[in-house]
Amino acid sequence: MVDGALAQVAGLTRVNRPQQEKFVASSYQFLLLDWSADAIWDVVESCLARGVELKWFGAAEPVGFTSCYDSWAYAPSSLMPSSDRVLHGIIDMRLPLTFSLEDCALVARIIGKEVTLAFVTSGQNQA
Repeated sequence: MVDGALAQVAGLTRVNRPQQEKFVASSYQFLLLDWSADAIWDVVESCLARGVELKWFGAAEPVGFTSCYDSWAYAPSSLMPSSDRVLHGIIDMRLPLTFSLEDCALVARIIGKEVTLAFVTSGQNQA
């Protein structure tokens, strides 16, 4: 439901899953690939203001489970530019299993509208 509704949103990259994969859709991930940090924060904050909490893996500081390898003090690492590009744009959202199809449709509409607005107003569509 959420994935299909976001299929045509400009600037949002969906994560394609194999047809044969079976999973519990208790979360949803998408990419704002090559977006600026400010534009991504605009999406995260505007969605939160409308009641949709998104987690951004590319933030400078980890929040909860969103940490990336460069913040892991217990393991040495070196820069990984290709991985960093993807990690910078990963957005994750919890989808409670108690959500109805109508709830999922509303969440998708909110994300779609806020991503579209940020995509246009931030100039991401000019990149």
